[in-house]
Amino acid sequence: MLAQWLAVQLWVPPANVTTVWVEGGILLAAALLTEPRRWPAVITAGSSGAVFLFLGLQLVAPVSAVVLGVLAGLQTVALAGVLRSVLRGPLTLSTLREFRSYLVVVVVGGAIAASTLFIAGAWALGYRAATFQVWRTFALASLLGYLTVTPMLVLLIREADSPRRVPVRRGLEAYLAQWRQARSETQPQADK
Repeated sequence: MLAQWLAVQLWVPPANVTTVWVEGGILLAAALLTEPRRWPAVITAGSSGAVFLFLGLQLVAPVSAVVLGVLAGLQTVALAGVLRSVLRGPLTLSTLREFRSYLVVVVVGGAIAASTLFIAGAWALGYRAATFQVWRTFALASLLGYLTVTPMLVLLIREADSPRRVPVRRGLEAYLAQWRQARSETQPQADK
């Protein structure tokens, strides 16, 4: 919430849209890091967080906050589902093919879908004019969120979850170095 509050403080003036859609990036990362069978719980929690964020920052009316939260959740489920089907598994960002697929499906396609849903919701709820400038600004904010926040979280969490494997050779070298040091400290020195 603090990161999105900061992004709101840096709104692009004529359109009054955030510069980076942080919560969209976080919500997508949460979906990509969990199994699809757990998506209803994860997306519901994330969408509820988005609603509380909208309400806490007093950005929109309560009804608009709920509608935008639901739209963000639905868009995230669709985007994560499409990416998983294209990759045929979870996202690891370990190959160039995965990264290219992520760029096309999420960064470009997701930004277009998110900004289109946002502008349609804003227009239908009547709290913002549906202009190309607002759509374009939110598309760029979505693009930045998906390009920076989601990969950073996915890579950090995957790295934290992966066990560090030390090659046997390195472990043996460390053991021998400690053994030599301990042995040299316990032997009497002839120079004393």
